[in-house]
Amino acid sequence: MAAENLLPVLLDKANAFKIFPMVFSAVILVASLKTVVEAVDASNWALFMLATAETIAVVLFVYPKFTKVSGLVLMAIFLLAIILSLVSGVIMSQLHLIVYLVCTYLILVLNTHGLTGKE
Repeated sequence: MAAENLLPVLLDKANAFKIFPMVFSAVILVASLKTVVEAVDASNWALFMLATAETIAVVLFVYPKFTKVSGLVLMAIFLLAIILSLVSGVIMSQLHLIVYLVCTYLILVLNTHGLTGKE
């Protein structure tokens, strides 16, 4: 009985679009904090500053009032990281950055224009 009632809730688009940004933000937060720690260990202060900015932006990203500005900041950070990876020749180990960029874009568009795109 409970599984029958749970399935429609899980398959509801509105619920999926509410859960996705939270899960995505949690993943980015963990990755950002890991990068902050690694940057401190390596005394890489430029990376530390970038990862700190990313951490702050991702925390704000889950709050609707800040989603647009923090999403744009995150997209800029991911784009910069992709460019730096291309320049340094390590893009294959950094493909996740492209996924982060596209997911941020999707969340930003959905939150700006609603689920239907007509709002």
